[in-house]
Amino acid sequence: MPSRIFNLLVFGASLLAAVLLVPFLRLWWFDLLLQDRVFSSGFIWWDGPHSLIWLFEFLWSFGVGYMLARMLRGAHVVLWAVCFGLLFELLHFALSSHGFGQEPHWSIYVWTYGQYFVPCAGAAAGAFVATKLWPRHQQGLQNAA
Repeated sequence: MPSRIFNLLVFGASLLAAVLLVPFLRLWWFDLLLQDRVFSSGFIWWDGPHSLIWLFEFLWSFGVGYMLARMLRGAHVVLWAVCFGLLFELLHFALSSHGFGQEPHWSIYVWTYGQYFVPCAGAAAGAFVATKLWPRHQQGLQNAA
């Protein structure tokens, strides 16, 4: 099978799996770490619950980016992972809505909308780490076309 078609199939299957699984994992994360808990901070710009949301988004996307880098063929696996993160979060943003109180602090907007950029960075980081830990020449793919 040509590598471009193989890459598209792996990418599509990964995107479908993420679209189906991540919302349930988000609910699990929320119930585990955020539900019925009180967070406080001495800094007005720091938001503990949002930082845990960002952590979740980074962790799952890092894992997917790592997996994509190990499975995809070719030299541009980090770019594929970035595209995965962007496409997934465009879907997430399109299906989300946010309500803000009157005159929220500017940091609330950063925390809320910043979560849509974290999976892109996480997927890119996961793919980058995978390519550095297992370079293509060590996988026996140096002569692959």
